[in-house]
Amino acid sequence: WSNPLLMAPTVADKYNLQPMYDYVAPLLRAVDPLRALFFEGVTWDWFGVGFSHAPGGDAHANRSVLSYHFYMPPDFNLDIQMAARAKDMARLKVGGFLTEFGVHVCSGCGTIIAEQVMSKCDSMFQSWTFWQLKPFPGNKTGSGGFSPLYFDNGTVIPAMAFNLSRTYAQAIAGTGESMSFDIATGAFSLSYSINSEVTKPETVVYASQRYHYPNGMQVTIQPAHLVASGALSWNVSATDANIFTLSHDPALVPVGTTVTLSITAL
Repeated sequence: WSNPLLMAPTVADKYNLQPMYDYVAPLLRAVDPLRALFFEGVTWDWFGVGFSHAPGGDAHANRSVLSYHFYMPPDFNLDIQMAARAKDMARLKVGGFLTEFGVHVCSGCGTIIAEQVMSKCDSMFQSWTFWQLKPFPGNKTGSGGFSPLYFDNGTVIPAMAFNLSRTYAQAIAGTGESMSFDIATGAFSLSYSINSEVTKPETVVYASQRYHYPNGMQVTIQPAHLVASGALSWNVSATDANIFTLSHDPALVPVGTTVTLSITAL
């Protein structure tokens, strides 16, 4: 009660959370200096967080990830609020991760809004996690409470598994330019430019054969002449039929080359 402004967006971030993160971060990094450290502001920072630097200072920004949520309501506009998160990440020079969103409470629109959120994350190359996997009242699936992923008997809800098992790039061997997925058709597109600072020349893509490509898929890679010469190659994982790798030969693919991958369902 001594400082009611702490209930206002950005204020609690600056005066409560940032000092705490600055204290904890060096202790964590002393044990594991390479691990990505997630940090989050209050959940009603709709127009930007109040942090002035990454936890522990700017030197650790490339190993820091801004965590944020989106629900509507209480959030009100996906484009405005994701733009605010993008500005936060650029200003702080950190990564970002949508660590909570879900099926929203409105008649007939919940899965539509969830799809819009995931598509927006694709366009911004943002990772996401869906809330929630299991209900809280117990330690096993089907224990009561609410879960949008499982029936009460513990079996997966097929429609939700279909909606969440999107095709996406798990790793990109360059600088991402665009990524999109059409839930209705299974069409996926990814474009990126070869970047010499990315030392592992492998782009890894997840594509669910069960939910989106049960009859197979057609893969198109551009530039076609680099595919024909073997400088670009596409391979399926030996251990997981849903994991694919698009590799390039750094000696044959010039820095700055734009690589485009397209997948369509058969």
